[in-house]
Amino acid sequence: MFKAEVLERDLRVPLNDADIKDLKKHLYSSLVLVFHDQHLTNAEFLAFAQQLGETSPSEFRKQNVSAYRSDFPEILVLDKDYDPRGGTRHQKKRTEGWHSDPRVPGERDEIGMLLAVDAVEGVAPTQWLDLRAAFASMSAQQQAYLRKLVGIHRNTHSNVDEIHEFHRPLVARHPVTGALSLDIHENSLWDIEGLDQVAGRKIIDDIFEQVVIPENIYTHVWKENDVVIWDNLSLIHRRLGPITCGRTLHRIYAHELESSEKTTTQLRDNRASN
Repeated sequence: MFKAEVLERDLRVPLNDADIKDLKKHLYSSLVLVFHDQHLTNAEFLAFAQQLGETSPSEFRKQNVSAYRSDFPEILVLDKDYDPRGGTRHQKKRTEGWHSDPRVPGERDEIGMLLAVDAVEGVAPTQWLDLRAAFASMSAQQQAYLRKLVGIHRNTHSNVDEIHEFHRPLVARHPVTGALSLDIHENSLWDIEGLDQVAGRKIIDDIFEQVVIPENIYTHVWKENDVVIWDNLSLIHRRLGPITCGRTLHRIYAHELESSEKTTTQLRDNRASN
């Protein structure tokens, strides 16, 4: 069963090269790392993130500027005021559907991280879905079929002025680990190239029905000052239920600097060839 790894470390203390290598080894093995009792300022949270990769403000910030800190534009604030609805094919609130949030339209950063600035008892948990294990559990015949398919994604968010369409295969190769995983998202994956809308969406819905099972899911119940880091290329996530009481999460994404230019380009093309 998919389970996060809990590590003991004060994230305010700078990491040396060995520390970074060890942390990333755990990250790409376990896919989710949890650090409790992390009393980080915004500057300390950003400094930690920048040790793992390149960070920069999201390109969506200019269209949703109120959700980002003005003093730390790399940090998205997820609180009771950030509860968007609409713009998805399932008509759930966007944070309640399985998704991965890009900084750049059509692209995905390797490392995601959330800091619980505050969280009270009963706050909606966050779930992560393991798309690497999901793909590995499929038959060879199904894997071969899905690797031929290219998904059509659209960022049809209700608060984004410009709609971007981008095409990515349903199976992607990780630029760091080389592992294959599904590349599916409830919020942005609308159709499949070469198929009519009904047929394409049936394939998408059937995949989700097959892979959204307890063995592929980690559920995190938030406590104040938790930090959760995840492999953003192997996982998608969602908020489990509505916001019924207060919580504030700060989110940063980091691009893995150790990815070579070749494999990064391959990921962005997402052709996942042998």
